[in-house]
Order: sequence, then C-alpha cells, then structure tokens
Amino acid sequence: MLGLIYDIVGYNDAGQKCHPFKGKQGTKKGFYSYTLLNDNKTFKPITETELRKKLKTVTLPELAVSA
Repeated sequence: MLGLIYDIVGYNDAGQKCHPFKGKQGTKKGFYSYTLLNDNKTFKPITETELRKKLKTVTLPELAVSA
C-alpha cells in the first residue's frame, strides 16, 4: 500500500487530481517527490515535514505535486 498525503492535492498535466506518495524502494524509499514545473519524470526526494514546510513558503501554482 502506498503512503499518500491526502490533505495535499496537486494536478498533473492531464488535470487529474493527485497526492504525494512515499516511495517504497530504491532511491525513492521513504521519500516523497515534488516538482515545481509539473514534471512527473524527475524525482526530487523530500520528507513529509520538509514538503509541508515548502508548501507554506511558496505560492501556488509554483509548487505542483508529482503524479
């Protein structure tokens, strides 16, 4: 089962709602991914605490969650 953060909502390029998910293996294990450019191919590791802090310091739509 994926670890999702349901109270953080993003939209991918297709306009579909998505939530940050925690990686389960490899370099993604234990981290969430985010993007500033709606790029769902580049992985930027971040903890849940760091992601929540980042959300408080940037203006939307500057921050988009990877799908």
